[in-house]
Amino acid sequence: MTEWVASVLRFTAFPPATEITINPDQWWLAVTGELPDRVVMEPKISQYQYLGTYNEGQLSLGISPTRLDWLWAAQESSSDSDNTIDFMPILGQFSEKVDEFQQILQKWFQIGDLPVQSRVAFGAILSQPVADRISGYQQLQEYLSQSVKIDVHNSSEFLYQINRPRTVLLNDTELLVNRLSKWSIAIRTGQRLILGPGGPLVQQQVSPAFAIRLELDLSTEANFENRFDTLSQKTLLREMIGLGMQIAAEGDIISYEPG
Repeated sequence: MTEWVASVLRFTAFPPATEITINPDQWWLAVTGELPDRVVMEPKISQYQYLGTYNEGQLSLGISPTRLDWLWAAQESSSDSDNTIDFMPILGQFSEKVDEFQQILQKWFQIGDLPVQSRVAFGAILSQPVADRISGYQQLQEYLSQSVKIDVHNSSEFLYQINRPRTVLLNDTELLVNRLSKWSIAIRTGQRLILGPGGPLVQQQVSPAFAIRLELDLSTEANFENRFDTLSQKTLLREMIGLGMQIAAEGDIISYEPG
Protein backbone atom coordinates (compact mmCIF):
# COMPACT_ATOMS: atom_id res chain seq x y z
CA MET A 1 0.00 0.00 0.00
CA THR A 2 2.85 2.42 0.73
CA GLU A 3 3.94 2.25 -2.93
CA TRP A 4 0.68 3.52 -4.45
CA VAL A 5 0.15 7.23 -5.04
CA ALA A 6 -3.17 8.76 -6.04
CA SER A 7 -3.82 11.17 -8.90
CA VAL A 8 -7.64 11.18 -8.78
CA LEU A 9 -10.23 10.25 -6.14
CA ARG A 10 -13.94 10.32 -6.94
CA PHE A 11 -17.32 9.81 -5.29
CA THR A 12 -20.31 9.54 -7.60
CA ALA A 13 -24.00 9.41 -6.69
CA PHE A 14 -26.97 8.74 -8.93
CA PRO A 15 -30.08 10.37 -7.49
CA PRO A 16 -33.60 9.56 -8.68
CA ALA A 17 -34.26 12.37 -11.16
CA THR A 18 -37.66 13.23 -9.74
CA GLU A 19 -36.43 13.48 -6.15
CA ILE A 20 -33.21 15.49 -6.28
CA THR A 21 -32.92 18.84 -4.54
CA ILE A 22 -29.85 20.71 -5.71
CA ASN A 23 -28.11 23.25 -3.48
CA PRO A 24 -24.61 23.40 -5.01
CA ASP A 25 -23.71 26.79 -3.52
CA GLN A 26 -24.49 25.55 -0.02
CA TRP A 27 -22.76 22.22 -0.62
CA TRP A 28 -19.54 23.80 -1.86
CA LEU A 29 -19.39 26.33 0.96
CA ALA A 30 -20.07 23.66 3.60
CA VAL A 31 -17.25 21.46 2.30
CA THR A 32 -14.56 24.04 1.50
CA GLY A 33 -15.48 27.01 3.67
CA GLU A 34 -14.96 29.43 0.78
CA LEU A 35 -16.27 30.39 -2.63
CA PRO A 36 -15.21 28.33 -5.68
CA ASP A 37 -12.51 29.57 -8.03
CA ARG A 38 -14.73 28.96 -11.02
CA VAL A 39 -18.32 27.99 -11.77
CA VAL A 40 -19.50 26.61 -15.10
CA MET A 41 -23.27 26.70 -15.60
CA GLU A 42 -25.35 25.28 -18.45
CA PRO A 43 -28.94 25.94 -17.32
CA LYS A 44 -30.59 24.61 -20.48
CA ILE A 45 -29.32 21.12 -19.77
CA SER A 46 -29.23 21.54 -15.96
CA GLN A 47 -25.49 20.98 -15.64
CA TYR A 48 -23.27 22.77 -13.14
CA GLN A 49 -19.61 22.47 -12.20
CA TYR A 50 -17.86 24.08 -9.25
CA LEU A 51 -14.04 24.09 -9.16
CA GLY A 52 -11.43 25.25 -6.70
CA THR A 53 -8.04 24.52 -5.20
CA TYR A 54 -8.25 22.36 -2.09
CA ASN A 55 -5.27 21.08 -0.05
CA GLU A 56 -2.87 21.35 -3.01
CA GLY A 57 -5.30 19.53 -5.29
CA GLN A 58 -8.15 20.49 -7.59
CA LEU A 59 -11.58 19.82 -6.12
CA SER A 60 -14.67 19.81 -8.31
CA LEU A 61 -18.39 19.24 -7.83
CA GLY A 62 -20.23 18.26 -10.99
CA ILE A 63 -24.01 18.07 -11.10
CA SER A 64 -26.36 16.92 -13.85
CA PRO A 65 -29.96 15.65 -13.79
CA THR A 66 -28.82 12.04 -13.47
CA ARG A 67 -25.60 12.14 -11.39
CA LEU A 68 -23.31 14.18 -9.20
CA ASP A 69 -19.56 13.83 -8.76
CA TRP A 70 -17.15 14.97 -6.09
CA LEU A 71 -13.70 14.70 -7.66
CA TRP A 72 -10.34 15.51 -6.09
CA ALA A 73 -7.48 15.49 -8.59
CA ALA A 74 -3.81 16.40 -8.70
CA GLN A 75 -2.90 19.68 -10.32
CA GLU A 76 -0.58 19.82 -13.29
CA SER A 77 2.75 21.23 -12.18
CA SER A 78 6.40 21.52 -13.11
CA SER A 79 8.58 18.43 -12.90
CA ASP A 80 10.47 19.71 -9.85
CA SER A 81 7.32 20.20 -7.77
CA ASP A 82 6.81 18.23 -4.55
CA ASN A 83 3.54 16.75 -5.88
CA THR A 84 5.13 15.22 -8.98
CA ILE A 85 6.77 11.81 -9.29
CA ASP A 86 8.61 11.18 -12.56
CA PHE A 87 6.55 13.87 -14.31
CA MET A 88 3.25 12.37 -13.09
CA PRO A 89 1.12 14.79 -11.04
CA ILE A 90 -0.07 13.22 -7.81
CA LEU A 91 -2.13 14.13 -4.77
CA GLY A 92 0.03 12.02 -2.48
CA GLN A 93 0.17 8.58 -0.91
CA PHE A 94 -3.08 6.72 -1.56
CA SER A 95 -3.66 5.48 2.00
CA GLU A 96 -3.30 9.02 3.35
CA LYS A 97 -5.20 10.93 0.67
CA VAL A 98 -8.17 8.57 0.69
CA ASP A 99 -8.59 9.37 4.40
CA GLU A 100 -8.55 13.09 3.56
CA PHE A 101 -11.09 12.47 0.81
CA GLN A 102 -13.41 10.80 3.30
CA GLN A 103 -13.07 13.87 5.52
CA ILE A 104 -14.07 16.08 2.58
CA LEU A 105 -17.18 14.00 1.98
CA GLN A 106 -17.96 13.82 5.69
CA LYS A 107 -18.56 17.57 5.61
CA TRP A 108 -20.99 17.07 2.74
CA PHE A 109 -22.78 14.19 4.46
CA GLN A 110 -23.40 16.43 7.47
CA ILE A 111 -25.67 18.71 5.42
CA GLY A 112 -29.27 18.00 6.32
CA ASP A 113 -31.09 18.21 2.98
CA LEU A 114 -29.06 15.83 0.81
CA PRO A 115 -31.10 13.77 -1.65
CA VAL A 116 -31.41 10.01 -1.34
CA GLN A 117 -29.46 8.12 -3.99
CA SER A 118 -30.34 5.14 -6.14
CA ARG A 119 -26.68 4.19 -6.69
CA VAL A 120 -23.25 5.28 -5.42
CA ALA A 121 -19.68 4.68 -6.58
CA PHE A 122 -16.07 5.28 -5.53
CA GLY A 123 -13.27 5.64 -8.06
CA ALA A 124 -9.52 6.22 -8.00
CA ILE A 125 -6.57 6.50 -10.37
CA LEU A 126 -3.37 5.21 -8.78
CA SER A 127 0.21 4.78 -9.94
CA GLN A 128 3.33 3.07 -8.66
CA PRO A 129 6.61 4.30 -10.15
CA VAL A 130 9.01 1.61 -11.41
CA ALA A 131 12.52 1.73 -12.85
CA ASP A 132 11.72 0.54 -16.37
CA ARG A 133 9.25 -1.40 -18.51
CA ILE A 134 10.47 -4.88 -17.55
CA SER A 135 10.45 -4.21 -13.81
CA GLY A 136 6.97 -2.74 -14.24
CA TYR A 137 5.68 -5.92 -15.84
CA GLN A 138 7.43 -8.02 -13.20
CA GLN A 139 5.68 -6.09 -10.44
CA LEU A 140 2.39 -6.18 -12.33
CA GLN A 141 2.70 -9.97 -12.61
CA GLU A 142 2.82 -10.14 -8.81
CA TYR A 143 -0.48 -8.32 -8.54
CA LEU A 144 -2.09 -10.47 -11.26
CA SER A 145 -0.49 -13.82 -10.44
CA GLN A 146 -3.85 -15.56 -9.89
CA SER A 147 -5.35 -14.20 -13.11
CA VAL A 148 -2.93 -13.97 -16.02
CA LYS A 149 0.58 -14.91 -17.08
CA ILE A 150 2.62 -12.01 -18.49
CA ASP A 151 5.66 -12.40 -20.71
CA VAL A 152 7.53 -9.65 -18.89
CA HIS A 153 10.37 -9.38 -21.42
CA ASN A 154 8.32 -9.27 -24.61
CA SER A 155 5.09 -7.51 -23.65
CA SER A 156 3.93 -3.99 -24.39
CA GLU A 157 0.65 -2.05 -24.39
CA PHE A 158 -0.74 -4.45 -21.79
CA LEU A 159 -4.24 -3.75 -20.45
CA TYR A 160 -6.16 -6.01 -18.08
CA GLN A 161 -9.66 -5.18 -16.84
CA ILE A 162 -11.88 -7.29 -14.62
CA ASN A 163 -14.98 -6.92 -12.45
CA ARG A 164 -15.12 -9.20 -9.41
CA PRO A 165 -18.28 -8.28 -7.48
CA ARG A 166 -18.52 -8.75 -3.73
CA THR A 167 -21.54 -8.93 -1.45
CA VAL A 168 -21.74 -6.51 1.47
CA LEU A 169 -24.33 -6.30 4.22
CA LEU A 170 -26.21 -3.01 4.49
CA ASN A 171 -29.01 -2.68 7.06
CA ASP A 172 -29.43 -6.48 7.16
CA THR A 173 -29.75 -6.53 3.36
CA GLU A 174 -27.23 -8.18 1.04
CA LEU A 175 -26.02 -5.77 -1.61
CA LEU A 176 -23.79 -6.52 -4.59
CA VAL A 177 -20.85 -4.15 -5.07
CA ASN A 178 -19.03 -4.14 -8.40
CA ARG A 179 -15.24 -4.18 -8.08
CA LEU A 180 -13.87 -3.05 -11.44
CA SER A 181 -10.10 -2.78 -11.69
CA LYS A 182 -8.02 -1.84 -14.73
CA TRP A 183 -4.27 -2.59 -14.76
CA SER A 184 -1.66 -1.26 -17.19
CA ILE A 185 1.84 0.17 -17.53
CA ALA A 186 2.02 3.93 -18.02
CA ILE A 187 4.93 5.51 -19.88
CA ARG A 188 5.64 9.23 -19.84
CA THR A 189 7.90 10.69 -22.51
CA GLY A 190 8.41 14.25 -23.63
CA GLN A 191 10.68 17.18 -24.17
CA ARG A 192 11.74 20.11 -22.03
CA LEU A 193 12.04 23.59 -23.56
CA ILE A 194 15.05 25.56 -22.35
CA LEU A 195 16.48 28.93 -23.32
CA GLY A 196 19.50 28.61 -25.61
CA PRO A 197 22.62 30.82 -25.57
CA GLY A 198 21.29 33.08 -28.30
CA GLY A 199 17.81 33.32 -26.89
CA PRO A 200 15.76 30.78 -28.87
CA LEU A 201 14.15 27.80 -27.19
CA VAL A 202 16.00 24.49 -27.39
CA GLN A 203 14.23 21.15 -27.05
CA GLN A 204 15.85 18.75 -24.60
CA GLN A 205 14.67 15.13 -24.59
CA VAL A 206 13.32 13.94 -21.25
CA SER A 207 14.11 10.41 -20.14
CA PRO A 208 11.01 8.18 -20.16
CA ALA A 209 9.32 7.42 -16.84
CA PHE A 210 7.41 4.23 -16.09
CA ALA A 211 4.72 3.34 -13.58
CA ILE A 212 2.13 0.69 -12.89
CA ARG A 213 -1.30 2.25 -13.34
CA LEU A 214 -4.39 1.03 -11.49
CA GLU A 215 -7.87 2.43 -12.08
CA LEU A 216 -10.54 1.50 -9.56
CA ASP A 217 -14.30 1.81 -10.01
CA LEU A 218 -16.43 0.35 -7.24
CA SER A 219 -20.18 0.79 -7.44
CA THR A 220 -23.45 -0.57 -6.14
CA GLU A 221 -25.52 -2.67 -8.51
CA ALA A 222 -27.59 -0.72 -11.00
CA ASN A 223 -30.87 -2.55 -10.43
CA PHE A 224 -30.99 -2.31 -6.63
CA GLU A 225 -34.54 -1.30 -5.72
CA ASN A 226 -33.98 0.50 -2.42
CA ARG A 227 -32.71 4.06 -1.95
CA PHE A 228 -29.63 5.07 0.00
CA ASP A 229 -30.02 7.74 2.65
CA THR A 230 -27.06 9.74 3.95
CA LEU A 231 -26.09 7.18 6.59
CA SER A 232 -26.17 4.37 4.03
CA GLN A 233 -24.02 6.43 1.65
CA LYS A 234 -21.42 6.96 4.36
CA THR A 235 -21.39 3.24 5.14
CA LEU A 236 -21.12 2.26 1.49
CA LEU A 237 -18.31 4.72 0.84
CA ARG A 238 -16.33 3.23 3.73
CA GLU A 239 -16.99 -0.31 2.43
CA MET A 240 -16.02 0.55 -1.14
CA ILE A 241 -12.83 2.31 -0.06
CA GLY A 242 -11.91 -0.75 1.98
CA LEU A 243 -12.47 -3.02 -1.02
CA GLY A 244 -10.44 -0.68 -3.22
CA MET A 245 -7.55 -0.67 -0.77
CA GLN A 246 -7.66 -4.47 -0.69
CA ILE A 247 -7.28 -4.59 -4.48
CA ALA A 248 -4.36 -2.14 -4.32
CA ALA A 249 -2.67 -4.21 -1.61
CA GLU A 250 -3.38 -7.76 -2.81
CA GLY A 251 -4.03 -7.42 -6.54
CA ASP A 252 -6.65 -9.33 -8.50
CA ILE A 253 -7.64 -12.03 -6.02
CA ILE A 254 -9.86 -14.75 -7.50
CA SER A 255 -10.57 -16.75 -4.35
CA TYR A 256 -12.59 -14.96 -1.72
CA GLU A 257 -13.82 -15.97 1.71
CA PRO A 258 -16.45 -13.62 3.23
CA GLY A 259 -15.39 -12.19 6.56
